[in-house]
Parts: sequence; structure tokens; C-alpha cells
Amino acid sequence: MLKNYFKIAVRNILRNKLYSFINIAGLSVGIAIAIVILLFVQNELTFDTFNKNKDRIYRAIIHERRSGEDHPCAVGPLPLGPALVSEFPEIKSAVRIFSGLGAISHGSDTYSEIIKFTDPSVFTVFSYPLVQGNPATALAQPNSVVLTQREARKIFGDENPLSQPLKIKLGGKTGEYLVTGVAKDVPDNSSIEFNVLMPLTNWTYFGTEQNDWGNFSGSTFILLSKSAKISDVQRGIGTFIEKYFGGLISSWQTNGWLESSSKAFGIRFEPLLRVHFSSVTFSDERRGDPVYFHVLSIIAFIIVSIACINFITLSLGKSTSRTKEVGVRKVLGAGRTHIAKQFWGESIILIAASFLLSIFIVELLLPLFDRLFERHYSLGSIISPSFLLVLAGLIMLVGILAGAYPSILLSKFQPAEVLKGKQIVGKGSLFSKWLVVLQFGLAIFLIIASLVVWRQLNYVETKNLGYNGDQVIVVPVDWDKGSQEIDLFKNELSGHSGIIEITGANATFGSGSSVKLFGYNGRTHETYLYRVDQDYIRTLGLDLVEGRNFRTGSSTDSTESVIVNEAFMKDLGWKMPAVGNQIPSWRWNLNESVTLRIIGIVRDYNFLSLHDSIGPVMLTMDPDWGESAMMIKISKTDIPATVSYIKKVYGKILPDKWFDFSFLDRNVQKQYDNDRKWGEIVGMSSLLAIVISCLGLFGLTTLAVALRTKEVGIRKVLGASVDSIFTLLSKDSLKLVLIANVVAWPVGWYAAHKWLQSFAYSTNLSPWIFLLAAGLAIAISLLTIFSRTIRAATANPVEALRYE
Repeated sequence: MLKNYFKIAVRNILRNKLYSFINIAGLSVGIAIAIVILLFVQNELTFDTFNKNKDRIYRAIIHERRSGEDHPCAVGPLPLGPALVSEFPEIKSAVRIFSGLGAISHGSDTYSEIIKFTDPSVFTVFSYPLVQGNPATALAQPNSVVLTQREARKIFGDENPLSQPLKIKLGGKTGEYLVTGVAKDVPDNSSIEFNVLMPLTNWTYFGTEQNDWGNFSGSTFILLSKSAKISDVQRGIGTFIEKYFGGLISSWQTNGWLESSSKAFGIRFEPLLRVHFSSVTFSDERRGDPVYFHVLSIIAFIIVSIACINFITLSLGKSTSRTKEVGVRKVLGAGRTHIAKQFWGESIILIAASFLLSIFIVELLLPLFDRLFERHYSLGSIISPSFLLVLAGLIMLVGILAGAYPSILLSKFQPAEVLKGKQIVGKGSLFSKWLVVLQFGLAIFLIIASLVVWRQLNYVETKNLGYNGDQVIVVPVDWDKGSQEIDLFKNELSGHSGIIEITGANATFGSGSSVKLFGYNGRTHETYLYRVDQDYIRTLGLDLVEGRNFRTGSSTDSTESVIVNEAFMKDLGWKMPAVGNQIPSWRWNLNESVTLRIIGIVRDYNFLSLHDSIGPVMLTMDPDWGESAMMIKISKTDIPATVSYIKKVYGKILPDKWFDFSFLDRNVQKQYDNDRKWGEIVGMSSLLAIVISCLGLFGLTTLAVALRTKEVGIRKVLGASVDSIFTLLSKDSLKLVLIANVVAWPVGWYAAHKWLQSFAYSTNLSPWIFLLAAGLAIAISLLTIFSRTIRAATANPVEALRYE
């Protein structure tokens, strides 16, 4: 019996090739998108689970309370880890991870690389296996360095890297190091990323900060003993804080940097498995946003829902042509159960074929999603016995649900009525109509989302940010010698016609910033602090609305004078004119107090991304702050030649450094790369959704045309025009699309409004976005309906009257 069902199902599928192709293609694309998104979601949810000690590893989080708000920070002082191990017997080991920039040289090649400085215990606490070298001794010696397989291939090619020498420049000093280990490439789902590991003793600031409890620079992880509980450590942390931080806390409270409360400073421990989705903003570890995989999961659900609805709608459309077949089967003795099994069997076969095809589509889509998410996904990572079992269950479930309605509907027909030619199926059930409304509503929602993302990104790219970053090249320099190096470049480059201005700073827009706390009038204030020179304002085209710029050679300008922005004035409650105002008891550090004088005020400019509002800014020329970035404004004529000349001069002044540069405007736009990726994802999802929805509409239109074939023939005989026939056949479907718009608009508005709230500066939700989404949906629907109804409208009425 089952063999007979299978034969008949295959014959029906092959007999109706167009319907079968549309059904399989629509469903397989939907399933493929869902599988790809499942790969991303699975990757996000399994972050750090590869560590064998995952349940015993915790990250130290420092909490500071200022102005009534809690400020958690995932970076702490260098001596924190060893002190925790010595004070708490429950802690078996600690690992500190600090980041720094180094220049790695091998032969004639030099690479700029972010280096992670850490403790030798990193390989026993975390599961980062070595493929070469001994993990117990790999970082034991000061001159040792461990590379990942990827980094080793980049530097050494096919050579064996173990025991090979490397020249590495750290903090202006170049030394020779030996490769003592090669680590397996860090998994994509690791919160800690590295290509190069070195002993922490090589960190540039190790000598000055190894006993400094006030300088927060890196992460500290602890490993509990097997029988220990983190609650035992947490209970004793108050005494620990008093012993090691007591003096600092008192000084910070005196200076207004902390609230005068016993709970103004604290340490808690965050489980490793929560690090990826941690809400702590100051962190060196890779952070994920749970909103992303929630949104992707919703998109996957929408796409699969549309595909399944399309499948059901097409099944309904095609079932109307099989009423006589069902009637004959019943006359020959088939019962309702047999008829239902037949339709369910066909649905399951079509869905199984769709799942198989979706696997091939996934392989085609993976490179695209690898580029979008900057990860490497593999289908093999989710194909397992449990996955195959779930897949089989989904095939059965979707097949039964998709085939249920036509199976039940057709199996209950009375054969006598069918064979007499009585119309059994109406002009379209309410169920099928609501399916189309839901399907198009979901598609229109995605169209609205993609239009809003596109409009916001266009706004971001065209908004006046308050400065001119066009044609500005950013070149890194040594932090501790940056000022001297920039002066040398100014002397060498100033005569070139393509060079307009040169300046330096401790950070550039889009690459980080420094935040300084200070007390003023009994309140704690925060300001973004930029160490600049006298050419900074002119190079970036900042608008000096009051006062003057810094003066070259002025000792007071270097140590006591600052320029602030309008937001700084507002935060302190100042009004124009404010030049000459002073900030008494300003502390660059705990041991030095000066009075700062305001010499100039610049108009507010967006030094952060447009996700953030403009905060207070202070520009200083204080020589104790280094400059790590040189910015060169060049002319638009012959840019390659100008860059080549800068590279030549760079090699002359800094012969042992690799020339690396970027454009400031591109660095700023990189802040919105994630938003662009989401725009691409939502845009592609919208396209797929509308295409699959139109397939469902095609099925519904087919149903309408099939049921009204004789009616169309009679109308044409009586003189009806092609236009009137087209209107007759399409108006019901267009009504459904219009209803779908009414349903989708409020949901789309709410979702778009919530997303735009993540930007401090955003575009408005213009009505044309919703009208355009409706117009696109209606236009595509009309094309779909036209392709199916035009044949019926132009057919010979004699053929229509002979129908059946």
C-alpha cells in the first residue's frame, strides 16, 4: 500500500512540474535561510563552551558608582590577579590579559599586529591547545612568543616556525624573540581573540604598573578549585577591597571621582559563559549583542513561515483540479483515511525534496554569510545524529500540517456530487485568504525594515559631523615618542604640494578615546580628553566659536590651558562668554593638582558614532600625554603619488616600522559596518520574502481562475473586455494585499522606531517609507496576478465553455 501511495505521489509531482518546482524552490530557499541563521545563532549561544574549565572560570568586574549611576568595567589593575590568588584559597589560578601594538619583523617583511600579553597559566586555565611546543613552558621565558597557526603561516609560510627568531618592536624598543609554541587557531566562538601571545613581563607598561592599583588596563580571569564556590570568594571581597584599594578609594572620593558611600566601589565575578553577552562596555573581550540573534531568529521564523504558508496556499490551489480524481478513487472504494494519506504523502515527499535542496543552497550561501558576519561557518558543525533526527521530525511535521487542510477538505467530498460536476470548492476559503494576508504582511514588514535601515545609513553617511575628515590620512606613531616623530614629519612633508596640514592626537575618531573624571562644584563630571597639537583644529576644520587656538611654544598652553566644546560648557552650567573660566584642583594624577584655564570653545562635533550623543570634550597639549596617531590632510589631486611620497618619508624617519595608513572618513564609517550588514541581511530577506509570497499569490490566483473559467467564457461571449476580466480576477487578491499593508504598517512602525532609538541622531519615519513599501508590494502583486490571469482573459471563450 505504501509503495502504491509513493508511486502515485511521484507521478502527480512529475505531472505538475511547474507547481512542484515552485513548491520545492520556495520552501527550500526558506529552509536554507533558516539553517544559515541557525548556524549564526548556534555560534553565538556556544561562545566559550569549548573550554574544559568553562564552569570554573570567572572574569573580575570592577564597579564604580558616580553621580548615582553604576559604572561596571571589565579591565582592572595589573596586580589584581596575583593578589586574588594569594588572598583566596578557593582560587586555583589567575590569568591576566593585556593588549598592545607591536611591529613583527621576519626577513624583509614587517607586520603591525595587536599582541596579547598574558601569564604562562593561560594554557592551563583556558583550552587553547598548542600544536607545537610545550604549554607548560611556552611563555615561561621573557623572550618567548606564541603564534597561532594562521599567524605562523602568514609570517613563515611553509617553514617550521618553532624556535625561529623574530624581531618585535614594543613601545619604541626592538628585541629578538623566539617562537616557543604554535597554538591552534582560536575558535570563532571565543570571547578572547589573539594571533600573538607574549609573556606579560614584555608589556610596555609592565615596569610602571606591576604594583599600580589605580591604573586599569587589562582583563583578569580566575579559575576556581573544583570544590570551591564563587559565593565564598564574593563574601570575602569587601575585606580584600579595603586592604588593596582602601587608600585609592579615599583619594577618589576626596577628588569627587567616586560617591562618598561604602558601596561606591566593588568587585564581582562574571562567569565565562556570560562574557560574550555581558552588558559591561569597557571590555577587551569580544562582545555580542543578544538583540542580533533575536532579530535573526525572528527573520528566520518569518522566512520559514512565509515559505510554509506559500506551500499550503499552492497545495490548496492545486487541490481544486483533483476533485474528480478523488471522486473516482472513492467510487473505487478508497476511504477518507486513504485519500488523506495520499495527500499527506505527497506533501512529505515535496518537503523532503525541499530539505535536500536546501542543503545545497546553504553551501552556496555560506561564503556570503561568512563575509557579512566575519566568521567561518561550516554546515558540518550542525550536522549530527540529533540534527538529522530533528530534521526528520520537521519534515514530518511540516508535511502533515501543509497537507492537512487539502487532505481533510477533499477526502470528505461525496463522489456523486463531484462526478456530476458540482462545484465543491468555493471561490477561495477564508483560511487561504488569511494565509495570503499573513504572508504578505510579513513580507511588507521586512520591506519597511529594509527601507528604514537604508534611509538611516544614508543619513549617517551624509550628516554634517561638525568637522572635515575628507582626504585626511591617519598614520600610527609611537605613543611615547609621537610628538617628536610628528614634528619630524612636519619638517619633511611641509614642502610637498599635495600636503595641506599635519597634526597629531592620542586617538582619532572611530578608533577609541580617553575619558577623564574630575570634580567641580561638588559633582563628578566626565569629559572625553584628546591630546592634540596647535594644528589639530585647523587640520580637521573645527569651528572655534569663542577664544583662540593653542600657540606654538607657549608653556602655559601646554600645561594649564585647554579648549572645550559647547557640551562641556553645558555640563558645567557655563554660558557664553566662557573664555577665561577656570577648573580649580584639576588632577592629571593623584599627586598633582593644577588650575586649568579655558582659552577657547569649539562648536560641538560628532567625535563618537551617531549612536551616541555629543559629550563633553577637552583638548589639551599636556606633554605627559602621548600622541599615537598622525593625521595628514592631502589634496585631491594625484592621491596615489602623495601617499607614495608619505610612505617614502616614513621609511626614512622610521626605517624599522611598517608603514600603515587609513583614511579618517573610512575609519568613521567603519563604526556603522554592523548596521550595514544588518541592512544587507534585512534587504535580502525582504527580497526572498516578497518572491516567496508572490508564489503563494500565484497559487491563490490559479485557484480563482480555475474556479471561474466558465464564468470568464460567458462574460467574454456577452462582450466583456480584457480589462474588465483582469479586474474581475485580480480585485480579490489586491484587497488581500491592501489588508496586509494595514496589518504590517503599525508593526513595522513600532520595530523601526525601537531600532532608531539606538541612534542619538536619526532620520525620521517618513510616511513615504510605508507608502513605498505598499507600492512595491502592490506592483509586484499585480505583475504576479497579471502573469496568471492574462491567459484566462485573452483565451478563446469557446475553449472556456468547453472546460470540463
